[in-house]
Amino acid sequence: MSVLSDFNLVLPQVPSENEWIEYIESTEGRERDISTLRAKGYNLLADLNERHATYERVGWLSLWAKVMAALESMIPALQSGSDLILESLSRATFEWLQHQLAITDPIHDLLENRRTHKEIVMTEYAYRSVVDRLRAYTAWCLWSDKNYYQELIDPRTQKNIWDSGPAREILQNAKKLQSYERFYGPLDSEIDENKLRQGRRNMEALYREKIRRIEDWLGDTKVKHWSNKLKDNYRSRQFSFFSLFGEDSKITGECRGRS
Repeated sequence: MSVLSDFNLVLPQVPSENEWIEYIESTEGRERDISTLRAKGYNLLADLNERHATYERVGWLSLWAKVMAALESMIPALQSGSDLILESLSRATFEWLQHQLAITDPIHDLLENRRTHKEIVMTEYAYRSVVDRLRAYTAWCLWSDKNYYQELIDPRTQKNIWDSGPAREILQNAKKLQSYERFYGPLDSEIDENKLRQGRRNMEALYREKIRRIEDWLGDTKVKHWSNKLKDNYRSRQFSFFSLFGEDSKITGECRGRS
């Protein structure tokens, strides 16, 4: 049985302060603003001294990695003037902001109560609630990965992936082959049926093992209540992360208010 805590986290190397200063000073405008945010984001890793994996750490790092990837993607998008990429990143980051607000909602409630009542004794409760919601986020991400892997090994998907027909059709038609190579370069697709069958078996074995490992992790007592909730609602393809807390409508409104 695979246990998540048996794994260690592998973090990216954090540039030094001087390296960041040198890089940021070489930029200007929006690119400098984005680079400054990237530096602040990477500096958050300096406090992550404990490297063994936990559900809450994986959840936090998942959000961190998504946001950092978006920031890094914004720079070439700005340089090339690609509104389409920027709009896609805007849509994705807005969704991640909603996820973050759902996770940290107990802290926002605590701060609101503190402003109202001055004295409050719920700090430990808020902390534990946020940790549990980070675990919920990890469970939801793992559940989504599991669903994706199951789609990959679906016989219909596998048939399309390992179908040699399209490649054979191109190779047998000189005009189609010439057009293909003009746009994509040499056609590098396997057409040997024996190799394709072996490749299919290898792929199915790989993703079945991934699914088995995820199922082990989702069975851990720390996230079992969340995975049970996901399992109970697996038929609903619209079951969002917020649905774990019954906050589909609440989160959107709060996000608009805090943005």
